[in-house]
Order: sequence, then structure tokens, then C-alpha cells
Amino acid sequence: MTSPNASQMTTAEDISEVYQGTERAYTYTLPYLVDIDLSCNNLVGSIPGDMTKIVGLLSLNLSYNQLSGTIPENIGDLKSLVSLDLSKNNLRGSIPTSISQMFTLSHLNLSYNNLSGQIPTGNQLQILSDQASIYTEILIFVGIFCPRSVKAKRMSKIRVGAIKTKAIIRRSLRKWGWTWNIFITQRMEVFSIFIGHNSYKNLSVYGRIVVYTFSGSYSLFKRDKNRPQHLSPSSRTISIRGPCEAFDGHHVGMDVDLKDINGGLTIKGSFDWCDIMLQGGKKTWYNEKILNGIQGKGGGYAAIHYTIFSYAVEARVMVSIVSKDSSNVVYPEVYGTLVAQYKCFNYSTSYETKYYRTTLYDEPPGNGLELYGRHQRLPLLKPAIAVPVESSLIIDANLYVGSSQGLLFGEMNKTTPNVEHIKCCQEFKYDGFGRSCKNMLGHYYDIRLTIIWK
Repeated sequence: MTSPNASQMTTAEDISEVYQGTERAYTYTLPYLVDIDLSCNNLVGSIPGDMTKIVGLLSLNLSYNQLSGTIPENIGDLKSLVSLDLSKNNLRGSIPTSISQMFTLSHLNLSYNNLSGQIPTGNQLQILSDQASIYTEILIFVGIFCPRSVKAKRMSKIRVGAIKTKAIIRRSLRKWGWTWNIFITQRMEVFSIFIGHNSYKNLSVYGRIVVYTFSGSYSLFKRDKNRPQHLSPSSRTISIRGPCEAFDGHHVGMDVDLKDINGGLTIKGSFDWCDIMLQGGKKTWYNEKILNGIQGKGGGYAAIHYTIFSYAVEARVMVSIVSKDSSNVVYPEVYGTLVAQYKCFNYSTSYETKYYRTTLYDEPPGNGLELYGRHQRLPLLKPAIAVPVESSLIIDANLYVGSSQGLLFGEMNKTTPNVEHIKCCQEFKYDGFGRSCKNMLGHYYDIRLTIIWK
């Protein structure tokens, strides 16, 4: 493994991005860092000695990885370091004596490694706040960039979520001989949005619902007057579509701007969350089923059902329908529902089952996807889902594969001839690997589920 030399560490690598109409420039300038948190990212390799040249560093967290080798002997060169956490790795050898010369150190966690030898002695090590090297809070993946305007000043902690910045981080880790497999961080999952109204009239809703995060803004709902969504009194849930990536959950918010085409409803408002709000006080809002209401005019409101996981990965979902008959020339229609839920959530009430699950596919008879050929992928409403690493993703299928030409195939349904009904569920647990595949088997058609962990 090769490590960057000092000249490499002072070069600048610039990127820029537009966030909420403002262009921000970032530069890769390691000596001015005060906080590096690469915990929980499946990093492998050894800790580079050149990391000790980041002399302004106040906090270094490399816990919950697969780092091997020894702790750099010159770790004590980080004279400004206040917190050092190398726990939950595969480090071996002795603890460098130079640690006892880190006079600003107040937190040290080296637990759950393969370290041996004597514990260094020193006045500073006797006054640590965690003598037993207890586990402390994990701050998931904090940025290693500072705005140009900061220049030589010490930067504050900056959360990183943008695709462009992730690419720069990967290049930085490769310079140190590390690999980065899965991005584990706080993530938001929006389940459903219900439009309430004090009348039993039909609504024709148009407008926008936008989620904004550090990585950008994403439209969950976007319709104009010429293409509103029609909501009946018995079905007031808006059809939301997600982007191809799960939402970063460090600082998230939502803007809602909806109107009824007949003028009977106007809903406009917003909300946002930051880390301090989520974990402040006696109540933590992480990993909870949350409901936000936005009051509108005309007797209406929007009820947003979502959660923010404290420790989650992104699951990209692909669903394919596969015919078992190679000579099949029938073009069947696929309709029904495909829904995702979590093993860690309690769905004991009909309300939780209805509003705190993610709808991946939902098409009525006559409006489903027509299959052409033996293998075709279903277009999903939300191709990316946030999944907590300590839980499982459960995908529940209730799909019908029916002939649009009236030809017999498969096992006929008693109430709907010429239709094969595939009802099944599969559970997916993140295990550190990049891909999981499972099948839901029918008589003449199979549903193939593929999860790519990001």
C-alpha cells in the first residue's frame, strides 16, 4: 500500500455544486481539517502514517471498519487531537507510546481490536473521560471538504451527501489504499402522503412536493393543471415517485405546494429536520414512524408519513417478470401491488400498514405493464429505498399476470380466468455484500427480485 506524501496532501481538488439556487465550491485541502469521521464504511487496509500530518485535526473516528495492521507510531504528532476512536477494527500490535504525549486528548476508544502489550503511561491518559474505552456515539461519515471561503481557517464539521463529493471521497480513500464498499449514513424514507378534506367531493390535485437534502432537491410529486391526480373520497393518497437514490438524512426538509383544480383546496407549507432536532432533549426521533401535518386552506391538509433512520444503507430495487415458457408469444398484462416494509417496524394497526409502507408498484387491471418477451423489468415508483442496517427489508408481492388476448396460460384464477396470481414475500438483510437476489415462484411466471446495496 502506498500513502500520499506531503506534497500530495496539500494539493487542491475543487468541485462545485448548486444547492437551492446557490453555487458552492469545495476544495480538497487536508491540512485544514478539524474533523474526520469515516466510521461504519467497511474500509479495509491499514491506517496510513501520513494521516498524522493533518496537524489541525481535533477528532478522528475510524471505528466500525475492517482496518488491519498497526496504529501508526507517530500518532502522537496529532497534538491538537481531542477525540480518537479506532474501535471495532482488526488492529494488532501495541499501543504507541506517543499517545501519552497527546496532551489535549480527552476521549480515547481502542476497544474491540487485537491489540497487545502494555498500556502506555502518562498524565494525560489518567484523566480521560472514558477510562474503560467505552463505546460512544457514532457520527456517520462527516465531510472532508471545506469551502474556498474558509481558506486557511479551521473548518467546522460539514456533512457530505452529494454524488460528486462521494466520488472525490472515494478517490481520497484510494490514495490511502482503502476501499469503500457501502455508504452507511442517516437516511430518510417517505412512505405516503395523504390529502385530507372536510368534504366528500372528488379532488383533482396538481402542484409540487419537493424533498431537499444536502445532496440536492428531489420531486416526489409534480403535476400541472393539465395533468392533475384525481382523488376520490375513498382514496386520498397521492402517488409519489422517488429518485434513483435514497435521501440523505442529516438535514432534510420538504416543501408542499398543492392546489385543487376546482379551487376547493390549497395546501402550502414546509418543514425540516437537522441532527440537533432529531436527537436533542429526552426524545430521539430517529427510527420512529413520524407524521407531519401541513394545514391548508379550504378545509384541507397534507399528512406526510416518513422516518429518518440513524444508521442505514441504500437499497436499489429491481423487479423482473420472467416467463418459464420459451415459446410463449402471449403478451400478458402485469397488475397489482408491490410493497416494501421493515422487520423492525410494528404494523399492528391498519393505519400503520396502510401509510407506513413504501409502494413500489401499484397498477389496476387494464392499466398494468404489458410484457414483451420472456423477461421484462417492472417500472417502479421508487427504485431506491433506505434500509436500516440492523433490520431487514421485506418486499410483499400481490401481482397478477393476465392475458390481454384472452388466451389460456398458467393456473387460472377462479374469479378472473386467464390470470396467474403470484402472492409472496421475501426478506432481504444487508450483510456487507453488494447484491442480493431472490425469486418469487409461480407456475408459469416468476418474479425475480434484485437488491443492490449502495
